[in-house]
Amino acid sequence: MKITVCISVLAAFILSACKVAPTAEELKYNSPDYPETVRRTIVPVNRDLLLGNVMSLELCDSLVIMRAQSVDNGNVFHAVSVADGRVEGSFCNVGRGDKELTDYSRTAFDRDKKRITGVDNTCRVVDIDVAKAIAGDIDYVSSERLTGSRNTTSRILVLDDGLLHVEGFTDRYFITDHTLRDTLVRYDDYPLLPKNTTAAVDTRDYFSMNSHSAIKPDRTRFVNVTHYGMILEIFEVGDDGIERIAIRRFFEPKMQNRISCDEDCVWGATGIYATDRYIYIKIGRAHV
Repeated sequence: MKITVCISVLAAFILSACKVAPTAEELKYNSPDYPETVRRTIVPVNRDLLLGNVMSLELCDSLVIMRAQSVDNGNVFHAVSVADGRVEGSFCNVGRGDKELTDYSRTAFDRDKKRITGVDNTCRVVDIDVAKAIAGDIDYVSSERLTGSRNTTSRILVLDDGLLHVEGFTDRYFITDHTLRDTLVRYDDYPLLPKNTTAAVDTRDYFSMNSHSAIKPDRTRFVNVTHYGMILEIFEVGDDGIERIAIRRFFEPKMQNRISCDEDCVWGATGIYATDRYIYIKIGRAHV
């Protein structure tokens, strides 16, 4: 059976945008303006694969690497053929043993090296060779545990010479080397939120609990967008650190607490992906 869906492409911001200075207009909320609507037909290619709680999708040559729960095995990652939906391999387990993580919520895919970096809240770092994992090589993963610290970030993104830690509880963003031993850059600025929002939830909690992030393929810029309501920010990563270069407020966040919104709050971004030219955002427009 073919499923026809309508996909709206948000083209108001591209990652190659010029730097802009903050203005009073940025304090206003304006719904996205879609200059074009594109329709595509989705054809299912695998009806036997049963996955729950799919957390991420990454394109790796002719495969899609999915981070998801499977009913068939205890693995975390699943490599599926783009052409026919065939599962080419599954790998990585949740646990406290050697070369395992207690959770895989903080993983980042390096598109160039075809490797996955993962960090759990105990600060164990794993490096996964995707090609070896799919081929069944038992030496596909290496790991190291750092003592005396805990990871409090929500997500990580891979840079050329380090890791970008996103929406932390101490620093909002910071950059470390790949081993997490040295912190190279810190950034801790937030957009202003409406008074009714900050009365219900701390600004740091709002962004920590309700954000989605993506990085430009050349790793010079990254983007963050929020879920309840919708605030989009673009950042540049350079020799001088992290700089916010653009911000747009699409829907006002209306919160009851850090994880629950008011009935009339727009469900904003539920997913995000970045290319060299565009930011693609999946928007859940409930309560509108």
